[in-house]
Amino acid sequence: MKWTVLLVLIAVLAVGYHESQAQGPACQYGRAQAFITVKNDPEYLVGTIPSQLTGDKKFLQRIYNCTGRGAQIRRVDLGTYEVRFPGLHRRSGVVSVVSQEGVASSVQPFGRDTYRVALRGPGLVNGVLSRRDVAFTLVIF
Repeated sequence: MKWTVLLVLIAVLAVGYHESQAQGPACQYGRAQAFITVKNDPEYLVGTIPSQLTGDKKFLQRIYNCTGRGAQIRRVDLGTYEVRFPGLHRRSGVVSVVSQEGVASSVQPFGRDTYRVALRGPGLVNGVLSRRDVAFTLVIF
């Protein structure tokens, strides 16, 4: 039984290594795979991001995708965004708010190469943190 588990673990690691090599040296595990920073100037610009995916530099300050295929963003609703990194599949993400307002943020994989970002606070609406449109940085590992 122990040997079976060990062989499965080795196979999983080999597949992960092969996938990272297939995407190129910049996409190796252990490095930041992609990032995006939404512009904060002017501050209202964040709320004007369209509901269709866009890679327009008017909204984005910094963009990196180790696959070389850029990034796209769309506003789903107040305080909810989807960020797509074409060619980058189901990784872990960290999001940080670019605001002095005490806004909380979270990110989750959403589909094959897309991540959903939620921004909430600092105020409450019916006992729940209010949704907010503020600038943010998303980093994918």
